[in-house]
Amino acid sequence: KCLKIAPGEPKIVEKFNTGKLIVEGKYLYDSESSFIKERRKYSFEGLALISLIINEYDNSINKNIKITLKGLPEVQVNQILSDFKLIFIENFSKLNSSQKSSDQIVSDLIKKNLRKTIKNSFQKKPEIEVHLIRS
Repeated sequence: KCLKIAPGEPKIVEKFNTGKLIVEGKYLYDSESSFIKERRKYSFEGLALISLIINEYDNSINKNIKITLKGLPEVQVNQILSDFKLIFIENFSKLNSSQKSSDQIVSDLIKKNLRKTIKNSFQKKPEIEVHLIRS
């Protein structure tokens, strides 16, 4: 509510919605903006980035998988990668060839398997960002 206190008697002159605003650079944003919510989630659960290359001709997986953890302890990244490879390759091999050719199905499988691996190690459910490359 907007209160006019002078001149004369104080009175409510207008009503409007309010809330927390966040300064980002030179702009103001509502604290419920999607990117602010993402940052909040990252701060509590962390972020995992994974890059994986699949050969588009035979659907083989390149052994050089890259995982980057943000907001999570880095000390176990090699163990996370090793555990992820075991579970992912087992589940990937169960897919048929059309499923293996689907970026969406493979990306979802990567996310599910990496999230499970990290949850087992850190008891966290980070946001997973997949970079799936077919070459």
